[in-house]
Amino acid sequence: MSGILDIALSGIQAYRQSLVVAGENLSNANTDGYHRRVAKLEELPSISSGIESVGKKSGFGVRVVDVERAFDEFLAADERRAQSNFSRFESYASSLQRLENMLMPVGQNVSTALTDFFNALQELTDDPASLAAREIVIERGETLSSVMRTTAGHADTT
Repeated sequence: MSGILDIALSGIQAYRQSLVVAGENLSNANTDGYHRRVAKLEELPSISSGIESVGKKSGFGVRVVDVERAFDEFLAADERRAQSNFSRFESYASSLQRLENMLMPVGQNVSTALTDFFNALQELTDDPASLAAREIVIERGETLSSVMRTTAGHADTT
């Protein structure tokens, strides 16, 4: 009769520890970074020997072997991979934003310099003998060249 009571006692103790783990899970349900824990139960082996030994038969009770975190390793790896990709693409988007700001600023940019250069060429075409128109074309060409060099230099660093 004491064998049955020992089995019952081991079961009560094991499930009491399991309830403690379940209570911790409930109290930390809204805690960031907390992973649910699970109590791992194991059957108690036979400890008697001699003539009364029952060998490898089961039914001698249960005990808590370990308390493990319960989480999906695949999901954790997938989250790490997604976070890595997000950081990489965020850095790429930041570089593209800087490049866009260089190419399209409010003041002098490649588009404005090109427009000014071709307008100066059109004025020179209208009056090819004008020295002022020739100097303006040279000046606008140098400005266009400078803006393109600056933009290319910034584009190489991004």
